[in-house]
Amino acid sequence: MPGIGYLVESISNDVSTALAAAGYPPLTDGKILIGQQHIQEYSSPPKIVMVPKGSTFYERDFYSRSQVEGYPSAEILLQWAQRAIHQDWVRFDVHCWGVADPPDPEGGDFDATQVLYQAVIQSLHRLALGSYKLGPGTWVDQNENVAQLQKLGHWFMFSVELFTPVLDQLLSYVPSGTIGSATVEYTGASTEGIVVILT
Repeated sequence: MPGIGYLVESISNDVSTALAAAGYPPLTDGKILIGQQHIQEYSSPPKIVMVPKGSTFYERDFYSRSQVEGYPSAEILLQWAQRAIHQDWVRFDVHCWGVADPPDPEGGDFDATQVLYQAVIQSLHRLALGSYKLGPGTWVDQNENVAQLQKLGHWFMFSVELFTPVLDQLLSYVPSGTIGSATVEYTGASTEGIVVILT
């Protein structure tokens, strides 16, 4: 079961690769940051921060153990091996702060910010198809009731839920920052969720 840090790091690596391939400037911090502490810190765009907000737990779905010809498939065997006991939908607020080059508050800054949040959504589609749910988004700096603290670029926030299984036993501890040498496998639309295999 990948932890929250692994989820964010996987998305960060994928988004950074996609932005570079399309010719967009890299994220100021070199990666997607995690945690509320990065929202108001002194920084500059382009920037993406994912803030964990909570979880919703569901009973896991059980799979048929039929032994008919061609069954169980490799995917079903993988699902059984995970021994998930619950489903954990982890909720994030995703903050995207973008700016055009040169800055253009009348239009270009909105477009630059839209590139960032759509890059995250595209990454979710590539990495976790069937294992995520999008919530509403809002242009935070356009809210008339919010103090205008932001003078450069625009700030967009949307919510997303990512599914991970709760397993019946703890996996071996792996220090953070080691996912660069890992492959991430998702079980598609199945409710067993995300499997991380370290190589």
